[in-house]
Amino acid sequence: FLDDMGIVGVNSVTILADSINYAENPRSYTCSFDNDPENGVVLFAAGVFYYFTTNQMKQLVKAMAEHFPGGRLVFDAAGKTAVKLMLKTWVKQAGIKDVGAYFSVKDAKGELESWSPLLSVSSCGYMQGYQKLEGSGVRSIHRLLAKIADGPLHLQIVRVRFKEESG
Repeated sequence: FLDDMGIVGVNSVTILADSINYAENPRSYTCSFDNDPENGVVLFAAGVFYYFTTNQMKQLVKAMAEHFPGGRLVFDAAGKTAVKLMLKTWVKQAGIKDVGAYFSVKDAKGELESWSPLLSVSSCGYMQGYQKLEGSGVRSIHRLLAKIADGPLHLQIVRVRFKEESG
C-alpha cells in the first residue's frame, strides 16, 4: 500500500487469471482485496484493459472507485486505430485466435470522467509523456515514431484518482 507521504509498505496480491472472469464480474475483482482506506491503494494494469469491452471497463472502474476511495488506477490505453493494429499484429503473431481487443480511448479525461462523479482522470503520451526524446542519442526516426504513437494513435498512460466522495 502507498500513501501520500511515500511507500509505507507493499502488499503483493497474486490473482490467478483462470479463477474468476473479472471482465464479466467486476465486483468479484474488487472484493478480492482487503482495503484499509487509511493506507490507500495504487492499482497498475499494463496491457490488460485492451481485452475488455468499454462497458466492462466502465463497470470495473466504477466498482474500483466505490471500493477504493482515495485510491489510484494507472493503465495504458490507445485509440481505436492502434487497438485494431494491435489485434492484427501482436495477437496474431502470438497465435492467439480466441481473443478480441475492444477497449480504446481517444480523450481519457473527457471519456472516463463521464462514467462516475468519483473519477478524476489525467493522461500523458505513452512515448513522450515522461521523458522528452531529445538529444543526439535519439534518432530522428524514433522521434517521428513516438510522435505518431502519442498523436494520431493516442497511445497514453492514464491515471484515475478515485475521489473520496462525489462532488
